[in-house]
Amino acid sequence: MEQILQEPIYMEALNTLRPVFDAYDRGYNFGEQGLYYDVKRNPVNHFKAIYQLSRLFVHLGLSVFNCFPLRRSWSPCYVTIDSKILCQNILGIRWSNAVDKLDYWRRVVNLDSKALKPQEGRQLRFRGTIQTDGVGVTVLKKRFDRQKRYTARFTVEYKATSYITNLTRRNHQEISGRCVAVDPGRRDMLYFVHENSTPEQPVKFRYTKQQQDKTWKTKKYRRILQDLKAQDPDVVQAEQALSQQPSSTVSVEDFGRFLQARSEQSAVLSRFYGHTITNHDNGYPLFRKIRLSAYFNRQRADQKLIQDLRAKLEKTPCL
Repeated sequence: MEQILQEPIYMEALNTLRPVFDAYDRGYNFGEQGLYYDVKRNPVNHFKAIYQLSRLFVHLGLSVFNCFPLRRSWSPCYVTIDSKILCQNILGIRWSNAVDKLDYWRRVVNLDSKALKPQEGRQLRFRGTIQTDGVGVTVLKKRFDRQKRYTARFTVEYKATSYITNLTRRNHQEISGRCVAVDPGRRDMLYFVHENSTPEQPVKFRYTKQQQDKTWKTKKYRRILQDLKAQDPDVVQAEQALSQQPSSTVSVEDFGRFLQARSEQSAVLSRFYGHTITNHDNGYPLFRKIRLSAYFNRQRADQKLIQDLRAKLEKTPCL
């Protein structure tokens, strides 16, 4: 291992990354679960290293990522509501640990609804925590078939993908007649051709960007946004002023100017993206409803693509 590290290419890489490593305190331990988990668990401990890594990207001429953790969306995001927040901010009563959490939630939601019912043989149950942005709701459930709070780490098994050049004769016999070649074309996002396709009897399937936009309703939502902006010139001016300041930068001075501009335009953009409501009687916040609808559209579009592919080419294709 030491001989490998002495190779010039590795020494150059080590010296290049030296500022990133030096950003950590001497003897810093990433823990048993490694660097990725520690970054998720203790992000503040890695802020200096991420900043140095971003500066290194600038020095090497690579695409700069935003090392300063700041939301870019003006539409309110999902927030967590547990039993204590429910009591203090919604019910306006004092929370007590002696009262079952579900007794509090029973006052505001129907616990017999499908989303809140137990799953997997009643082992996965709702225990009083949700996430919501005022339109969409994510129900968090807890498993009760595990005695310990933290179980042993699961072994992740990766199924290797065999390429056609590595298949045996028996493998070729097993997939004979159901092979589908997939490749992105110039005008197509995906282009599928069955192995039995011929010029006289083509068996192919195309998936274009136009089809995706239609199923995702991307243009419809963009048109709604543009029409609303046209009715509110203050929003257009605010976004133009904000676009003059770079948000992805490693310069503290430039980022400070961006924060100043963001603060000056905050009232206008927060009002527009956070409080514009739909024209329906329910009066949902418009942009949060669009975000939820776009999520459902993407899910349905993926399922429709799979169904269309199987109907056109092969029920059990080998891609």
